[in-house]
Amino acid sequence: MKAKNIFKKTLILFILGLLIVPKININADINNKTIIGNTTATISGTNYEINEDDKQIILTSDAKVELTGNAGDYKIIIKEDAKNVSITLNNYTATTGGWANTIELRDGSSATVILVGENTLQAGQEASAIRVPENTSLVIDGEGTLKAKVDNAGSIASSAVIGSQYNRPFGDIIINNGNIYTYYTGNGQTTGIGAGVWHNSVEMSGTITLNGGNINTDVLGSLIDSDQVYLEGNGSAVVYADNIVLNDDEFSGIIFSGNKGTVKGNVTLNQDLNIPDGTVLTVDEDASLTISENVTVTNNGNIVNNGTINNNGTLQNNEGTIDNVNGNINSTTDIENVDGNDIHIILYNITINVGNGGIVNPNKSFEVEHGQTQTFDILPDKGYKIKSVIVNDEDKTSEVIDNKLTLENITKDITINVEFEKLPDVSSKMSSTNSDTIKNPETHDNILLYIGLGLVSIIGFTIVIIYFMRNNKTR
Repeated sequence: MKAKNIFKKTLILFILGLLIVPKININADINNKTIIGNTTATISGTNYEINEDDKQIILTSDAKVELTGNAGDYKIIIKEDAKNVSITLNNYTATTGGWANTIELRDGSSATVILVGENTLQAGQEASAIRVPENTSLVIDGEGTLKAKVDNAGSIASSAVIGSQYNRPFGDIIINNGNIYTYYTGNGQTTGIGAGVWHNSVEMSGTITLNGGNINTDVLGSLIDSDQVYLEGNGSAVVYADNIVLNDDEFSGIIFSGNKGTVKGNVTLNQDLNIPDGTVLTVDEDASLTISENVTVTNNGNIVNNGTINNNGTLQNNEGTIDNVNGNINSTTDIENVDGNDIHIILYNITINVGNGGIVNPNKSFEVEHGQTQTFDILPDKGYKIKSVIVNDEDKTSEVIDNKLTLENITKDITINVEFEKLPDVSSKMSSTNSDTIKNPETHDNILLYIGLGLVSIIGFTIVIIYFMRNNKTR
């Protein structure tokens, strides 16, 4: 009976535990791929649904998906008010028919499209490869390529390839990286990124922000009404467009339109650039172009520099020339075929901070040319040793060999912080050792005392037990 009661109690406790444990919400694993309908494409990730009847991939808030392969005429829908949606296109292709957007953001939604490899999105008449209406936000990122296409056969009304339907206001379009190409074929007026064209009159608005990447498009902005259409950017994007119809006063980057290019604002070029024969690239007054290390600008045309060019990479005039009459060029190397002002070789500042207990040679701040190698002698005073050597917040102490630190291929300003510390005092160490020797006997005596007390206790306890045992026998 007792065993039965224990079993019953255990079973009841187990059932109660199951009721207390919260329900687990299982989302699809990003690595668990699902075939999309009867296509060769797959999808993996979280917070998505496939509607095979309507051929839709529906994404809700916090969706994180990756698509690869050819999805045919399946379209991607980001639901109303869906936030924090991430879509990775990894060598993905989708071709929707007429009036069907390939990717569609619905009211209040926001999404980031990450490009990996080569990707193609193609829509039909009056549709968009990526529809970005007012009150939505699209971010494009990644190092891959997107070919966004619209074939507008059979209609004279056109929507933007990336942007809004017709000439309606569009949402926020932000491109941080990637190679973006838009293509428009068919009837109606050619479009690109921003808004389309239709006969009805509406108040156009929208903001395009280009922070990086290479953007190739027929039209940037809106062909009908551009007063409230703005272009912004932080200075790393290169844009190629036939028509640029918007307000670009706040844009920092490079814009090519036809055979003319302009460097606007303070631009840092992070990808190679080719200036074709017959093309003129102008650096505006008060603008600057910085060519990053490992980046090559190949000039087969003409550069007119009215501002500043900082060349930390390679600026190479093949068949081209540089007009530097009204500008300044700072370069890590000499450049041929430059007319006007002389080139200033870029120098870097070396700053040395030394604590007490030693010296560093060279012992003062100075400048070095790009790519130079510099050796420093780090010499502790008598009774000191090197504690730390920090170069631009990086610990280089282990690289000090025979009291020498060598920095090779210097390509930026450098700050060196050296600290020394005293060696241990031998006399104080001996004093400490003697002190310990004096204390050790005391510790030894204490141990003997405790052992003695323990033995006395055991003996006393044994005597008491024997006494009681004898008394019991007597009784």
